[in-house]
Amino acid sequence: MKTLSAWLISISVLSYGVNAWSESTSPSAELEQELKTLQAQLAALETKVNSGTLYASPVSVAPYVGVTPAYNGTNLIAYNWDVNNDLTLLQLRQSEIQAYKQLGQTYPDTTRIIFSGELEGESNYTTPYEGTPAGTNFNLTTASLDTFIEANRWVSGFMAFGYNDGSGDQTNRVNNSQLQLDQGFITVGDLTTSPFYSSIGQMYVPFGWYNYDTVNSPVTETLGQVQARAITLAYHSNNTEITPYAAVYGYQGATEIDNNPASNATVEEYGANAALAFASGNFSALVGSSYNSNIAESAGLQGDGSSGSTFNGFAQSSGAENLAYRVPGADVYGSLGYSAYTLLVEYTTATKAFDKNDLSFNHQGAQPQAMDIEFVYAFNSVHPSSVVFDYGQTWQALAIGLPQKNYGVTYNTSFWRNTICGLQLTHNLGYASGSTASGAGQVANLDTVGVSYNAVALSFTLLF
Repeated sequence: MKTLSAWLISISVLSYGVNAWSESTSPSAELEQELKTLQAQLAALETKVNSGTLYASPVSVAPYVGVTPAYNGTNLIAYNWDVNNDLTLLQLRQSEIQAYKQLGQTYPDTTRIIFSGELEGESNYTTPYEGTPAGTNFNLTTASLDTFIEANRWVSGFMAFGYNDGSGDQTNRVNNSQLQLDQGFITVGDLTTSPFYSSIGQMYVPFGWYNYDTVNSPVTETLGQVQARAITLAYHSNNTEITPYAAVYGYQGATEIDNNPASNATVEEYGANAALAFASGNFSALVGSSYNSNIAESAGLQGDGSSGSTFNGFAQSSGAENLAYRVPGADVYGSLGYSAYTLLVEYTTATKAFDKNDLSFNHQGAQPQAMDIEFVYAFNSVHPSSVVFDYGQTWQALAIGLPQKNYGVTYNTSFWRNTICGLQLTHNLGYASGSTASGAGQVANLDTVGVSYNAVALSFTLLF
């Protein structure tokens, strides 16, 4: 009976899900009610357990990590972001341990495997005011299977497999639906015992925050998010009212500096992230900042690796990865929430200009910058919903295909449990007529220069 109790508690807690790392990890009223219901179910199942007719498996399925399940009140529509996934998973286990204690149970010291995943279909319609004709698209933007492995109380692992929806060099984009490992890392830590933890493997390093409630990702994520094979050492307090967080990391980058092969053959890239979260009643706030030694390692600047006549990122060829010098990156972010209202702000920037032969804007070395501001209102009207007003702006980021400004509104709702439907309307303003940009000696795609264009994105997401 004790073993069954342990596993049913785990499944109940996992079905509840977890919130972002900046929020309190104390069990909510909903979780407490679920646990009371579970106790009654355990008593009813005791006879079956004793007769050996019921078996509880250490393999289970849980909602997508970081996403609050549907019909769960305010902040319902909250997409998971990749930065700090290791902390999110540790907080999940911390919540489980707290739930066990409330029921007088001992946390099971057995290996567990928890599966989770996401499927997202999206339709896009773009209507420029001038220039190229309107375009339409139906796409499977996300297909992922995540696996969380609890080896023991201190050691856990995470693997996220997904497919690449980019066209690459394939004429038929279906031919490029290749499965790949998005994340895979090992974490050593137990937040109930120590605020320190460490992870090693392939991950999105803790540079920036990129928390958003829109269908499409913000310009700050494109400019700043870095995926690497890295090691991190981090600290996260268990204080539920004032919560400090800090992390340092190191990784071997892809870029080569000034024709020096050793610059991408050793661990020479590094960075740090620090934040302070505050929560009291209906009020919450967070402020943080990040540093990365080389912003050229970001997803937007590395690109998709495809070759072509225009600049597609430093990863498009080995020669393009050779830079004159490193350009560090900085990021500041924050949020302010009261009841169902939330304000999100983030600013990402290169701290100095690139050499003009590596990345240029209007014939000078480019110093790309991006800002994203979102105002979110969550409410219940037949179905849990949220409305998001967002504004994005970039500076000298034409080479990586970002608009100069974008205004958008998004409506999210959940018609069925574990599903999210989002509709985003965006008005984009390209850089001024006559603007030029290049990267690694190649001219950038200038189709959006001097034009404004509208975009509509409709997405439907299944989470499990």
